[in-house]
Amino acid sequence: MASDLVGRSLDVSLVHRAVLRVPDTDPGRRGAAPVVVFEAGPGGGKTALLSALAESVAGRAPHSYLDLDQLRPSARHPLRALLVAVALQLARPCQPYGALSFPRFFLGILAIELDLSAGGETEHRSAVQSLLRRWRGQATIKEVVAGVITDAVSLIPGLAPAPQTIGALTGVVIDTVANRVRRDTAAHEWWARQHPAHGADPVAALIELNHSTQGEGRPNGALTAHATLLTALLDDLADGYRNGRYADERTANCVVLLDNADTAVGVQLLHDTFAAARPDGPGLHTDDPLVLVTTSRGGLLDRLPKPVRHATVTDVQPVAGGALPTLGRRRWARRTLDPLTEADIVPLVTSVAAGPDAVNLAQLLHQLGCGHPGATVLLRDYLRPAMRDHIRHGAIIEPEDLLTDDGGALEAALAASAGQEIDPDLRELLVTCSAARNRKAAEALLRAMEIPYPNRGAPFPVGWWAAADGLEVTMPRLLAQRELARRTTGPWNWLPVHRALALAEDDLGGRLHHLLAAEQTDAVATALTEQLPLLPAPQWLRLLDAATSAPHRPGRPLAVPYSAADEQDAEDGPTAFVRALARLEWTVRGPTFGSERTGLYRRLVGAYWRLLEHHQHDCPAVSDRIEHYQHLATRWRRAPTTDRRLEGGR
Repeated sequence: MASDLVGRSLDVSLVHRAVLRVPDTDPGRRGAAPVVVFEAGPGGGKTALLSALAESVAGRAPHSYLDLDQLRPSARHPLRALLVAVALQLARPCQPYGALSFPRFFLGILAIELDLSAGGETEHRSAVQSLLRRWRGQATIKEVVAGVITDAVSLIPGLAPAPQTIGALTGVVIDTVANRVRRDTAAHEWWARQHPAHGADPVAALIELNHSTQGEGRPNGALTAHATLLTALLDDLADGYRNGRYADERTANCVVLLDNADTAVGVQLLHDTFAAARPDGPGLHTDDPLVLVTTSRGGLLDRLPKPVRHATVTDVQPVAGGALPTLGRRRWARRTLDPLTEADIVPLVTSVAAGPDAVNLAQLLHQLGCGHPGATVLLRDYLRPAMRDHIRHGAIIEPEDLLTDDGGALEAALAASAGQEIDPDLRELLVTCSAARNRKAAEALLRAMEIPYPNRGAPFPVGWWAAADGLEVTMPRLLAQRELARRTTGPWNWLPVHRALALAEDDLGGRLHHLLAAEQTDAVATALTEQLPLLPAPQWLRLLDAATSAPHRPGRPLAVPYSAADEQDAEDGPTAFVRALARLEWTVRGPTFGSERTGLYRRLVGAYWRLLEHHQHDCPAVSDRIEHYQHLATRWRRAPTTDRRLEGGR
């Protein structure tokens, strides 16, 4: 839902700057990438983003919003249905500009839909000529286009293929072609130019278009039916923007929003936007008044041939007030959606229950949901009945208990949200590889396992790792790690996997990371202590972060709990506090950490003070951490309450 769209304002403005009218000197008007692909894993907020974009441009710019997952399985010609759905939505009236018209495109659709399987050339020419000179009655027209319009309607969210809907959309085709084409020969001339070998004969061109449907996709260099239709649609659109009645007042571009574009139809459309024949070169251009915005789970661009992908796709990061970058001709912009930050989640909490401690609950949701949009909304809704009490009384939520209560119902719901549509053949492989810090380590683990796996080269969903350094865990990986810890059979259980990864690591931080996951805390503390006098403080802190980002075995969030012995360590020797510091950081970094927050944060402050003393009180990086944990300790301090309030009274 658009109401749950948080943390995506820059992405929305990125598209707005490319679509809505701006001064001619603004780089967002022309020259921007004509295609934007938003990538995220399942539940990553892609549909919410496109819904918000559709709502924000409605009535301001011509737009089309389609869900490719909804295409009817029985659709005869999916690509054709997709283009018809786009044209029908772009043709809707848009105040104050009026409606766009697509005579070339719909004339081609009707020509293709004619049944020319019987008879000879004379009969074929007679049937096509009736399209150009007169219509054979509305009943016949409806019969010709009813099938493709029914398929097109299935792609439009919230629109059912009821008879009255089909009838209304058929009327759009009739008004566009029957009324405009009869008095305007521009569409005839356009089709005549498509086949100059036929002597500039539009009838012959449309007959050829109809016949070409029997061989769509032939790799012989001839125009396919789909490529020609796409060219007709783009040229109709350009003509409407150049010469329409309100051409000077239109927005810079119109926008086509395609959700779930990883389908076969979406992949084919992606290819054909490059392959469509245009007089000024192939494909969708930056000069076309169209921005195509798609969402993908990572399979859309990866299916392009690697040379094409490297030559045409550029990764972008939006900035405040920024526009789509100028990337030249035939360039596509890929934007990988980031996980939500703690600040992004605060509005989701305050929309249910506002209060001074709402930020604490936002921290818990961010911690346990790992910034995953779908998981965060699910967690908020799960906690909604008790939200006000949770905010009022501070840290009374135990994340581990949340996941295990009710027989693990919440954990199962989170898994469904974050892991939907993952190939079942990859599930066990992903569970094993969830222990790896990054893709490179995971691929090394696969080689060590010496087992074949499907889809070699791309087994991991987009967003499986939040970043290359592996310091931040993602929701799919967190749930897979919990499943890995529950394995009781086979050689690749929790401890063997982490030990194997530790042996394979060339990087010291990675090696300590897996040793700590394998609960070899003494070895980790010894290594950190040895490195303390050898490394500059910022570099040593990065080593500490790499080690203490190690996962906890589920069900044992404090596998080696902080104890009185650590207090003694903090007092003995100039560097003995390192062991306590490593244990404390490992504890509070765990996504299921929830106990004794104030006390642990204060102990971390004390440990970092010892580290600051070791550096002669001259280390800004350490001082920043002291300030950070001092703030958290103060923030989580519970307000005085009565027993009656703790029981839920007012």
